[in-house]
Amino acid sequence: MFSVSLLSLSRKGAPQTFAMVIESGKVLKERKNETRVLEAGETSGLMHFFCSEPSGATLTVQEECVYLRWETSSFRAACEKDASFNACFVSYLTKEVRKRSNMLSVLEYLHGSPNKSKVAFYDAKSYMKDAFVSQNAEDLEFVFIQDYLTEKTAYMAGGCRVVCVFVNDVVNTKVVQELHRVGVEMIALRCAGFDNVDLVECEKLGISVTRVPAYSPFAVAEHAIALMMACNRKIHKSWSRVTQFNFTLGGLVGFDFHGKTVGVFGTGKIGVCTINILRGFGCNVLCFDVYRSAEVAAMTGVKYLDTLEELWPQCDIITLHAPLLPSTQHCVNAESLAKCKKGVMIINTSRGGLVDTQALLDALVSGQVGSAGLDVYEGEKGIFYEDRSNQVMADTVLSRLVSAHNVVLTSHQAFLTNEALAGISTSTISSIREFNSGKRGAQLTNFQAAPK
Repeated sequence: MFSVSLLSLSRKGAPQTFAMVIESGKVLKERKNETRVLEAGETSGLMHFFCSEPSGATLTVQEECVYLRWETSSFRAACEKDASFNACFVSYLTKEVRKRSNMLSVLEYLHGSPNKSKVAFYDAKSYMKDAFVSQNAEDLEFVFIQDYLTEKTAYMAGGCRVVCVFVNDVVNTKVVQELHRVGVEMIALRCAGFDNVDLVECEKLGISVTRVPAYSPFAVAEHAIALMMACNRKIHKSWSRVTQFNFTLGGLVGFDFHGKTVGVFGTGKIGVCTINILRGFGCNVLCFDVYRSAEVAAMTGVKYLDTLEELWPQCDIITLHAPLLPSTQHCVNAESLAKCKKGVMIINTSRGGLVDTQALLDALVSGQVGSAGLDVYEGEKGIFYEDRSNQVMADTVLSRLVSAHNVVLTSHQAFLTNEALAGISTSTISSIREFNSGKRGAQLTNFQAAPK
C-alpha cells in the first residue's frame, strides 16, 4: 500500500488539475471529512473540470491499480477543438448521471430551491419516485439517489436534514454516525419493517426515526394468498408448459383449500387481512402472536394457540406475518420443520430472516416441505430489485431456490400495488412534515423507538 497525492492542490496552486478514472484495483480517497473506496469504473476529480476552486484530495492505492489521467488543459483544448468530442462527452455525462446518483445529487444540491426542505431519497426506483412525485409535495425537495444507503453512499445526504430509505438500505451504526456527521436529523422509513436500522445509535445521536406502520395490508395479504394458490395449483409449472405448447396435466394435481388448516404466525393488520381471505375459502385457521388481536379472537373458525410450538404439527399451510426480531429470527428452522406435517406448505411475505433458508431447502428436497412461496429471502440485499440476468448468480442457495420446481419466488413485491404505494408516500410525507413542524422523537405519529 502506498500513497500518491494526485489531487492535492491549493487555490493558488498550479493550474494543471486533472480527473482520474479507475480502470482496475481499489483506491482510498481521503479529503476533509470524507474517506471512501473508489473501484473500477469510478472517477475522482471529474468536477474539477467545471469548478473554479477545486478542492484537494489524497488517493491511497490499496492494491495493484491501473488508472487513466486527464489534465484540465487537455480536456478544455479537446472541447474547443472538436465538436464531435463535445457530443461524445455529453453522451457520456448523460449515462453517468443516470448510472451514478452521486453526480446527479451534487447538481441537485447546487441548484435546488433554498425554500424547500431537502430529503435524500435512497434506492429511488421509478415506481417509488412516481408515487412520491404524484403527491405534489411542493414544500419538499426530494433528492432521488439510485444507490442504496450504505457506508459508501451516506455522504450523499449532505445538505439534507432528512433521509428516506427502504428495506434494503443499510442503516447500521457506522451509517447512522455518518448521517449525523453530515447533518441528518431524521430517518423516514418508507416501509413497516425497521430491522435494518440501528435504533439505539439513532436515539443516542438524537436522530428521529419514523416508519409506515400500515400501507394497504390487503396488498401483502393478497400476495400471500397468490403464492399459496400458485404453489398448490402449480401455476408456474403450468404456465411454463403452455408457453411451449405442452398442454399435459401430469404433475399438476393440487388440493382443495376448503377444510384445510392454515397456521398464521403474526396477527397484525396484514395477518388479519390474510385470515379473512382464508375464512372465505373455508379454511380452519390457527394463530399465534405475542399480542393477541381482539378482532381475531372474536372470529369464528379461528383459534389462538398459546405457543408457536403448537402451530407446527397441526397445519397444512403456514404463512408468516411476523416482524423480524431476535426472538423470531430463523423461527422456521430444521427443528420446527421436522415437527410439521409432511408436505406442509410454507409461505413468507414478511422478512427473509424468519426462515433458515438452508434448512428449508433440505426439507424441500426430502419432501418434509411440499412447497414454498417466498416473496422475501434472507440474503436478498444487493440482489432483489436489481437486474442480475447477465451475471452468474454467486449465491448458490438462491440459485437452488429458483431452480426448485416446488418453490415460487418473487422479488419482495408483495407491497407493490397502486394503493400501497399511495399509502407509503402519503404516510412518509406526513411524517416528514411533522418533523419539519418541530416535532421530534415520540412526538411523531409514526415514531419508531429503540428496543428497551
